Amino acid sequence: MISAVAAVSAFFILEIKSAKSASGNSTLSWSASSFIPSEYKGRALPTQGSRVKVVASPLNSSVNPEKMFYLWLLDNEEQGWANGQGKNYFTFTVKKPSNARYQIEAKILDENENLIERLFLTVKIQNPEILILNEEKLYLPKTVSAALNQELKLIGAPLFFNIKNFEELNFSWKENNRIFSSSLQTNPQEVSIEIPNEKISKKIVKTISAEVSKKTDSLEQAKREIKLEINP
Repeated sequence: MISAVAAVSAFFILEIKSAKSASGNSTLSWSASSFIPSEYKGRALPTQGSRVKVVASPLNSSVNPEKMFYLWLLDNEEQGWANGQGKNYFTFTVKKPSNARYQIEAKILDENENLIERLFLTVKIQNPEILILNEEKLYLPKTVSAALNQELKLIGAPLFFNIKNFEELNFSWKENNRIFSSSLQTNPQEVSIEIPNEKISKKIVKTISAEVSKKTDSLEQAKREIKLEINP
């Protein structure tokens, strides 16, 4: 049997800390338009080309955001088109590469245009990712074990691409850097590996990799490898 664990990428754990910025009266939060499959339990993270929405939400239910005035700054540049009464959110398109950051500031004024609050938020840009799942839809660790006379089904789960569905992606599966399955098959997101019932004297280790790229932009790509250990 394959050993598997349900895992969340390390960068998700890090980035959730900057998903919100709160002060005494309001909070800033962001969301990204990048794609995540239905079985993924984390949040969509922004990549180059994503749309990011930032929202200023009052913590007190008695505050009506429609009566407040909002001034938005992106990397210290005022976003004049996004400013105004009741405009408690704004969106922008990510143009920076991975690992870059956007600094967002919201100035909130009352009905008399007195500054009552300043909020700050940092959004870090990520790379697209692909995770590998087993047939039970559990995310696989970097090393999995398998027995002889077994058929393994692997599933590629792309994350954070700027797409609407899997048809916009090219998939490629490799075993020890040799292609054994590609987007030409019926379901390129999945691959089956047959392990014959042959006698072996010692453990065999194979590298299985899943590669995926956007059809209209080959630079938007991701790769993941796992080690498959076949035991005697």
